[in-house]
Amino acid sequence: MRIAYLITHCYLPPGSICAVTFTNKAANEMRERLVKLVGKDQTAQIKMGTFHALCVSFLRRYARSVGIEGNFTVCDADERYVSR
Repeated sequence: MRIAYLITHCYLPPGSICAVTFTNKAANEMRERLVKLVGKDQTAQIKMGTFHALCVSFLRRYARSVGIEGNFTVCDADERYVSR
């Protein structure tokens, strides 16, 4: 796996890696494989998940920097027309 190679042979810090997947299943499988290859501690440092999950995580972390509150809610297409 390329991520494990980058950590073990190229000495790239795990916290500098962002791994984006299309599905939660793929992210979980990648995480499980990496735990076996590089260990739980290093795997936990990698930013890993679906495109949507990572974007929400970054938005929550840097919410004030982009002028929003960090306690926002993500709505799906069916919820966007609900009146308040």
